[in-house]
Amino acid sequence: TLAQVSKKTLHLPPPNRFIPKDLSLLPVPDPAPSVPVKIYEDARNEVWYKQDTIFQRPKASIKVCVYTGRVFADFSKELACLALWQDLVTNHLRELTYMARLASLSFYIDAGRESLDFGVDGFNDNLLAVVEEILHALKDFAPTERQYLLSVEKIRLDIENDMKSPPNDQAFKVQSLLLTSEQDLLPQDYLVALERTSFADLLEFSSRWLKATRHEFLFVGNLRADTAKSLSESFCRLIEEWQRGARLLRKEETLSFRITQIESGRWQYEFPLTLETEKNSAIICFYQIGDGRDLKRSTLSRLLENYLSDRTYNQLRTNEQLGYTVWSSRSMKRFTLGFYFAIQSNVADPNFVQMRIQAFLDETRKEVAELTEDEFDKYVESVSVDIAQRDLSISEEADRFWNEIQTHQYIFDRKDLLLKAVKEITVEEFIDFFEQVFYEGSCVLEVHGISNVHKESNEQNRAKRLVEIKDITTITSPEVFRRSMPLFPDYYSMR
Repeated sequence: TLAQVSKKTLHLPPPNRFIPKDLSLLPVPDPAPSVPVKIYEDARNEVWYKQDTIFQRPKASIKVCVYTGRVFADFSKELACLALWQDLVTNHLRELTYMARLASLSFYIDAGRESLDFGVDGFNDNLLAVVEEILHALKDFAPTERQYLLSVEKIRLDIENDMKSPPNDQAFKVQSLLLTSEQDLLPQDYLVALERTSFADLLEFSSRWLKATRHEFLFVGNLRADTAKSLSESFCRLIEEWQRGARLLRKEETLSFRITQIESGRWQYEFPLTLETEKNSAIICFYQIGDGRDLKRSTLSRLLENYLSDRTYNQLRTNEQLGYTVWSSRSMKRFTLGFYFAIQSNVADPNFVQMRIQAFLDETRKEVAELTEDEFDKYVESVSVDIAQRDLSISEEADRFWNEIQTHQYIFDRKDLLLKAVKEITVEEFIDFFEQVFYEGSCVLEVHGISNVHKESNEQNRAKRLVEIKDITTITSPEVFRRSMPLFPDYYSMR
């Protein structure tokens, strides 16, 4: 009541235990380390560490990956449970998130398909306190059925909004579905999976998900090696308290995700855009290149992106005005390289736009064939500047090293190797690469999202293309397409 409220006295909030007290810096060792080193390893844990010697700030970044197994054979139910768990945990940690932010600390928890990922960034003095609070909160996490129902409704609304997302976004989701061996879900399938996932399913998932684990750690910043090792041990102890009886997840048990290896030729998948008022259609034209672990091939793709990016926009957006959203880019998914053109258009159907992309490539092919060494050197210099960009914080440096650890490549001096590789590439090699990607035995996947406005013209232009180009194969089902294609190895697999 108002009377009761009026009797309350002014009071202070509880102390924020995350506020740092020790801001001292460690002395810089000689020689100063430039890359992380592995300071501990056993059957379940791998700990990497690098003391900060560049930014000289009393801060640190911690990355943890907890590899997990699968709970349900039904992959759609697994994905629905992951989404529910993530949403409920995020809500469960709101107060903790707020207190950490006040102390200039940030953290994330990401429930992924193959692992549970943690990250904490901020002042090094109280990072352990944050990790302890997070894990204690997770240990106490026990969602109620009411919370579950609220989360289901929230996620359902998010998915329904996702189904109304821009055509380009929808086309990229379909492309991902076609290119991954592990079945993904389209928004409408996610809705079905969510409706079929009960509160009992969520509780079973929560109790079983982390019953088999292995861990990877990275510590970067104003920390000693013994402190990093102690922090990793504390983390493991808290995990064991949270998930009693958890067994070791062997390397060969970690989940594998492989990329579809597109066979030579041109493959086309079309899907209708369900929003009746949508006036835009979309096309993603993807050229698969192959193994991106090869530094030379990776560098050539960077040069190709640099060469084509402005040209694509100037010709297809500015001159031909095919749509408001026009771009081209290299892509890298689980170290499988590709290059794509993405265009969202309200003036032309996807098959017409694809004909204009091909015409653009044919004209560019002539320019590439006449490229001089002096002209090529300008692109080499531009790419070199991009590669050589320095990390701007401890967090950025940690992210770069963490990528090498999570992909199990461990090429911590990748920047230096890429800089060396780009300067050794000749103009002749670039011309050959252009031919291989776009012409000689090219592997092309077209994804068309078609609005009602463009249905008729798209059919007409599709028929025209089928007469002119003999190697277009229509994809009738994403699942059939994936099963009919070979797969690249999972380049992220543990060694």
